Amino acid sequence: MTEERNPDLAGDLLRIHQVVTRGLKVSLENGKAYQAAGFPDEPKREGFYNFVKALMTVLHSHHSGEDVIAFPLIRVKIPSAPVDQFCADHEKMKVHLDEIERLMTDSEPSLALLVEQLEKLNAIWGGHIHLEETVFSVQNMRSIFQPYQQAELTQQFSKHSMQMVGDRDALVIPFILYNLAPEDRAIFSQTLPPVVTQQLVPMVWKERWSTMKPFLLN
Repeated sequence: MTEERNPDLAGDLLRIHQVVTRGLKVSLENGKAYQAAGFPDEPKREGFYNFVKALMTVLHSHHSGEDVIAFPLIRVKIPSAPVDQFCADHEKMKVHLDEIERLMTDSEPSLALLVEQLEKLNAIWGGHIHLEETVFSVQNMRSIFQPYQQAELTQQFSKHSMQMVGDRDALVIPFILYNLAPEDRAIFSQTLPPVVTQQLVPMVWKERWSTMKPFLLN
């Protein structure tokens, strides 16, 4: 349960970064393979596009949460932090995120264009998260936020993310869980209500996200 978990803003950030990093890698690798040889069957096609949609939603919600909740606080608490650079990176990435979302509205998205946009997004991502993780380190977060403040911020991030995710929750929650290694998955699961991990993901939502399984970790 959430109340049994030690608040860890830095760890939460790192886990979401791990999800996105793996999501980009898997999307690029498979996008290039399908561009060259085509989709082997309809389930793989559906699963791949669902995977990309979930990745885009996670990125949109993650960046929005940072822009609205985290960065204004960091400007005050760590005046030397390169928040302007973080925001500029978000704007650059949003161009590619929006273009990928537009491609996803086509009945048959162009894999060439999709791969191109994913590559441009990935080129910004690595340097961006390296800098963020330096600022949002465990040491920094503990020095400026008390445990109860970290817990409150975690709740704010969670609420904001769910508002951003909307009707893609049945894709996004499994996407996050199963792009994490088992140890990190267990930690992230503690932030979710038991009904989500015990009923919604394995039963109620199973049909909606099951085609993504070939692209996820066991």
